[in-house]
Amino acid sequence: MRRDDHLFKTMSAARLCIAECLKASSPHDSLEKYLVFLLSDPQWSQAEVGEVEAVVRRAIQAAGSQPAGASNCGWPLSSQSAPSVMRS
Repeated sequence: MRRDDHLFKTMSAARLCIAECLKASSPHDSLEKYLVFLLSDPQWSQAEVGEVEAVVRRAIQAAGSQPAGASNCGWPLSSQSAPSVMRS
């Protein structure tokens, strides 16, 4: 498999899994179920599933360590916390 195809495969799965995990009441349980699902598919190798797991665990950890209302992009989420030069 070409490197580009491999990255697309693993990162697409990771993106889907992250979205599902972050909506779940127990993100780690949701991750475990997703990993079992991937491992049951003969088109997925242990190494590929391991890559997906590593990416998703980092994302879950990062999401859990952000304060409520924090933005990933660095911009404030409300005009209340925006500097005065940013308010119109």
